Amino acid sequence: MGDMYTPPNPFESEAGIDRLVLSDRIIDGVTVRTNLPEDIAVFEGSSVGEQPYNRRLLPSAMNSLPAGNYAVGSPDATDPFFDRNIVVTQDNDGKYIEGMYQGLTANTGNSQALLAKLGYKYENAYSAAKSVPTPETVVRHAAKLGVDVRCFPDQGLIDSNDYLKTFSEGRYPISTGDAAYYAHDIQDDHITAMVLGGEQLKDALKHVADEALSKGEDLDSFAAGIDQFTADVRGAVAPTENDREKDYDKHVLFVGRGLGLSDDKISEIIEAARLRGREFGMDTY
Repeated sequence: MGDMYTPPNPFESEAGIDRLVLSDRIIDGVTVRTNLPEDIAVFEGSSVGEQPYNRRLLPSAMNSLPAGNYAVGSPDATDPFFDRNIVVTQDNDGKYIEGMYQGLTANTGNSQALLAKLGYKYENAYSAAKSVPTPETVVRHAAKLGVDVRCFPDQGLIDSNDYLKTFSEGRYPISTGDAAYYAHDIQDDHITAMVLGGEQLKDALKHVADEALSKGEDLDSFAAGIDQFTADVRGAVAPTENDREKDYDKHVLFVGRGLGLSDDKISEIIEAARLRGREFGMDTY
């Protein structure tokens, strides 16, 4: 891994007072003071008059935002106080956004080593993620772990047909058109299940998706079923933050059967996932 790039400090000293190097700009009809690049729309769409610094970052735009420290606030803000700070770091393995989601993921069941392999950055062994990977970085890191990711930059909740087609291709879908769905798709839940389940899980979900697409009915139900099944596979490997008391072994069988998977196939997936979880130092059941 290469050395982490330290972005230039946007503060400069003037008469002993730190000041932000900002200028007034109009973003979506609202005047703000910022040092963000003018050619990159970094925020999600908004209602008329909504302040940009109150909006979520657009995941797909994070691929293009250069490494650096950025601030955005109201035009009458007094330096060095501002409404929003965005920190982008970069190394030879990718690019990372600091503070994109507060408390996006915690170290549960000792999954931090696996999440770090996917591009998350941590301050210590017990903290929530300090930085999350950009979509391009997730794609690169996931590929090294055997997961082929397909990004959907124009969708939030991915259309069920597109979702199932992606699994039918042996790939994993990620929304990069909405911050909340991006968080859902890359946190310690579905994507970590895909890494842990490996070829056994990928092949099973390909079969499920093929069957659903061939029938052409209840696509939403099958898509929701795959989403739940991957979450339960992850839960069956090691304790999760969401529900430590849930009987995942029982639940994953129930959901898997609903997708048409045999008990033997489900058990094979769980066994493989737990075995790989130990490779990452996870507290497996």
